[in-house]
Amino acid sequence: PGIQEAPLFVMLVGVSAALIDLTLANGFNAGTNGVAGPPVTSGGPGMGGAILNNGGTVALTGCTVVSNSVMGGAGWVEVSSDPSTSDGGPAWGGAIYSAGGSVLATNCQFLANAATGGTAGTTGAGTADSGLAAGGAIYAAGTSVVVVESSTFDGNTCVGGSLGTTSISYGTGGSGEGGALWAAGGPVHVYHSAFAGNATSGGSR
Repeated sequence: PGIQEAPLFVMLVGVSAALIDLTLANGFNAGTNGVAGPPVTSGGPGMGGAILNNGGTVALTGCTVVSNSVMGGAGWVEVSSDPSTSDGGPAWGGAIYSAGGSVLATNCQFLANAATGGTAGTTGAGTADSGLAAGGAIYAAGTSVVVVESSTFDGNTCVGGSLGTTSISYGTGGSGEGGALWAAGGPVHVYHSAFAGNATSGGSR
């Protein structure tokens, strides 16, 4: 299995945290790599390079959130004639991943954060897809509430995972979605904020 890094902050259900005038920089969280098994497993998700919020309330005021990143784990790499293979893992929220709860950002800067999907497993004949990348700065899952006011999102990126080296190129490169922010279904409120230079791209074959 791959090494799983830790976000800078982890918030659990019921926790309320106020982060004021802080710089959150260079956090990294990588999903675990797929394994041969049995059973063969896919790459795990990378979530929230700076903050992983599992149902808490996180309020950032005057913070600079810069150069944080997540990467999906790589799919299982074949080492024999066994055609088993597995998908690359997703990457969600280069800076912040929120599953339920709330994220509130006021007078903050989100700069050069990145999400990169995991590479699909290498195989001689099987089929494997590479990982989705979504939410270069913020990924809001489920019913998460996001409120952004007077903030800047600049240079955040999502890059879908690429396919592994295959002798038969089956599978699909991962997509990149929401260069700055991606939300699954909860409410998102953005006031008096600027978005510039955020980008997405799909993974290469």
